[in-house]
Amino acid sequence: TPRGMPICAPTSPSATSTGPPPEGDWIELSNTGDSPASLEGWTLTDHRVAPFVFPAGTVIPSKAYLVVFCDGLTNLAGLHTAFKLDRDGETIAIYDPAHRRVDAVTFGPQAPGFALGRAGVANDWLLTMPTPGTSNTAAQLAAIAGIRINEWLANPQPGDDDWIELFNPDATRPVALKGLALATKTTFYRLEANSFIPPGGFIRLLADEGGGAGHLGFKLPAEGGSFKLLDAFGSEIDRVVYARQAEGVSEGRL
Repeated sequence: TPRGMPICAPTSPSATSTGPPPEGDWIELSNTGDSPASLEGWTLTDHRVAPFVFPAGTVIPSKAYLVVFCDGLTNLAGLHTAFKLDRDGETIAIYDPAHRRVDAVTFGPQAPGFALGRAGVANDWLLTMPTPGTSNTAAQLAAIAGIRINEWLANPQPGDDDWIELFNPDATRPVALKGLALATKTTFYRLEANSFIPPGGFIRLLADEGGGAGHLGFKLPAEGGSFKLLDAFGSEIDRVVYARQAEGVSEGRL
């Protein structure tokens, strides 16, 4: 059965592999079965634009891989989808000819130069090095204890949203956010998507009571309050206590 391995950002010189990775976005499928797998009539979709339909004769040999380019260049030869991957997060799924979903993955913001792939003993979705055509290698991650709340906006101008920004102080390793939680005095929201902060990088999460990657299920009270970042076991990583906020003015570490 084909298994999707979305790659959510272009590679960079900092991300090495056993061969030169393709330029731009791509998705790699693997056939874990003992016989060739025909993909004729199968579809690959991001549920936003027209799905990609695998043409007749598309086969993945046993224990082999197939790369699909997500670059919108459908006029070129080869396998090219009409959609590109959103590095801020989305859901990718693959369906068989009877439109039964065979596999899917939801991811949040990605770290440039790295991939999202199945790896490890449990074959979980992990941050990996880009290795098209070969088995996946998990990337080294920074400790979540180092993540810091860097900036927040609790009283936005009309039409804008509250937000919280997190910072990864590790200069060489990305950090994973899945399983962490942000909580106020009255609300609790766990980050479920496969999301990462790049080395020395930032991520902004919208506190808009929205759903999906990049959104938090609560708003920040403008009159003052507190919120904290928790690890997967509920232990506190960082906390902010703030007073009444001026409209359109953020607060943060400087």
